[in-house]
Amino acid sequence: TDVLLLRALKIGGAGTITATADINPDGIRRVYDLWLDEDDADGAQESADRIRQIVSRYPLSAALKCVHAFLNDEPDWRPVRPPLIELSSTQQGELMNELSVANFQLAG
Repeated sequence: TDVLLLRALKIGGAGTITATADINPDGIRRVYDLWLDEDDADGAQESADRIRQIVSRYPLSAALKCVHAFLNDEPDWRPVRPPLIELSSTQQGELMNELSVANFQLAG
């Protein structure tokens, strides 16, 4: 998970495989780049963690698809395959509001 990225890098890890890289590749890459430059990557890790924590409050696939649908203005992104269910309109609004408060922007 991206939540462990900086800790893993510090002990010799090579990177991370994470679902939230689908919506936050720039934020996750920033952790890696700052670590490579021997800069303080803690703040970047905290930002990536914040996005992960928000998204993790919802069913992951549905949440990621919701983010793409909303930020790309493409509602066809929202449906998920059974047995998964799409976020309710209330959940969608809450998710996008929380991400907005966290100053999240979809890379693109």
